[in-house]
Amino acid sequence: MDHHHVAKRRLGRLFLVYFIFSSTCTIILFHLLALPVMPFKQMPALLGKRTASEQALAGNRTSLAATGGGRELPSRSPAQASASEGDDIFPVGPLAGGAIDHVDDMVPNRQAFSSGNVKVNMTWEAVYGKSPDPERLPELDGVNVVSPTWFELANGAGDISSKADLDYVRWAKERSLQIWAMFSNGFEPIRTSKALSTKKSREHMIKQLLQYAESYDLQGINFDFENVKTEDGKNFVQFIKEAAPLLHERNLVVSVDVTPKSDSEYWSLFLDRPALVPYVDFMMLMAYDEHWASSPKSGSVSSLPWVRRSVERLLDEDGIPPSKIVLSMPLYTRIWTETPKSSGGSKVTSKALGMKKAAELVAARKLTPAYDRKTGQNYVEYREDGQLKRIWLEDSTSIKARVAIAKEYGLAGVATWSRSFMDSGIWNVIKKELE
Repeated sequence: MDHHHVAKRRLGRLFLVYFIFSSTCTIILFHLLALPVMPFKQMPALLGKRTASEQALAGNRTSLAATGGGRELPSRSPAQASASEGDDIFPVGPLAGGAIDHVDDMVPNRQAFSSGNVKVNMTWEAVYGKSPDPERLPELDGVNVVSPTWFELANGAGDISSKADLDYVRWAKERSLQIWAMFSNGFEPIRTSKALSTKKSREHMIKQLLQYAESYDLQGINFDFENVKTEDGKNFVQFIKEAAPLLHERNLVVSVDVTPKSDSEYWSLFLDRPALVPYVDFMMLMAYDEHWASSPKSGSVSSLPWVRRSVERLLDEDGIPPSKIVLSMPLYTRIWTETPKSSGGSKVTSKALGMKKAAELVAARKLTPAYDRKTGQNYVEYREDGQLKRIWLEDSTSIKARVAIAKEYGLAGVATWSRSFMDSGIWNVIKKELE
């Protein structure tokens, strides 16, 4: 065959291949350009204009890539929940379900709370897996703030995992409830130590919180750092010092959960409460777990004398202004089981029980509560299979007395752990007593 004709045929084949390839690429490119792609800078998290402090923060960055001593957990601790179980990890992306209208006319606002014109009446929403179905949530008469446990420190680099939910946000907005979403360290001391130790990781956490607050139209951030090494206390104060001005510029309430003063290194001694005062709007005094889940001795979760002492120590020893203290109350109790030991004495175990379930147990067993003057609570006991069962009840009697303590000392209000433990009638009790 003539070499000239062979060359022409080969050239024709190459042209055909090139034509097919070019046409295919053109079609693919056309479809890609037609997709509704949202650049990161246009994501809901960044819709608001950045404040001067946030711009400075961004300029300083080279790259921004169980039961404990504070509260009884309804099911499992945040430390047991991992980010791999479906949590969202920073960076914040487009929000499922669409954006929400921002609450610019929310009443009351941060200034109303801080001035003392409105008393805080907050309840925590313990969230494990996902937020509760809003259609099944009860009305929270008198409550003006909810704190869902949405955000958790995921690793030592400062990444934050999220369980935030737009349906819950809409539910709260419809009821004029502020959302002070909780940011927890997951009770993980090693990861906490790493995340607090560098300016880069602290800034990384702050940036994420600002973006989440914008995306979900939050009114506050509730910092819940527990089980922390004593030597990390200074870095925790520094973290709050750096975060507070940025959050305040967005008109966000800054609250920090604190345990009653004690000699417990990881649960109390790391907290420099006086050093936190200039930066926080409120300290949530977690006045419960006086007798914790594994306590070797049966007793009240929150006896009134112990609560009073806890408040007084913050006021007298640490000089915390009463206007910055929110008294946090338990909506749970414990069934204590005392089992006789052959060697003498008793083995003590416990099980947490919400106030509604406790009332149902008392009714089912036809028990008659007796007022215990020592604790300021109603008390019942009964025997079962040779074991002594003891319960210091949480009910309207104990709740009224605690609210009275908050009013007596002129505190900023009250909070409850947690909503899921409640008895429906308790909201009216708290509302009436706060008036």
